Amino acid sequence: MKAFLLSAGLGTRLRPLTNETPKCLLPIGGKPLLEIWLELLGLYGVSEALVNTHWYADKVERFLSADYADYTDQINNEKRPKPNIKLFYEEELLGSGGTLLANREWVADGQPFFILYGDNLTKAVGQK
Repeated sequence: MKAFLLSAGLGTRLRPLTNETPKCLLPIGGKPLLEIWLELLGLYGVSEALVNTHWYADKVERFLSADYADYTDQINNEKRPKPNIKLFYEEELLGSGGTLLANREWVADGQPFFILYGDNLTKAVGQK
């Protein structure tokens, strides 16, 4: 299963928190929101995630290549399944539909996929 994790927005309504940090890297309970999303995707069987970037794209890329690459569950001290990440940099914001259109070949196999907003957090059914 694949998922679009739309994370490129400017986060203007969250300023000053997003003046120097993309909103997908803002911490929730001490953990970047993007990390929470990727953990959930892995937990529910998503094997590939496309993360679009724009605002502070370098910080998102650095997080995914360094911090998240070595993520170990701090409670159970074990590696958790995580999706393979495809980054898609948007020089100009394309909007949700524009990102999907620009990456339509990535989901051209006809299989179902998720579209998720990286700045929203929800509680999955059965999750504590």
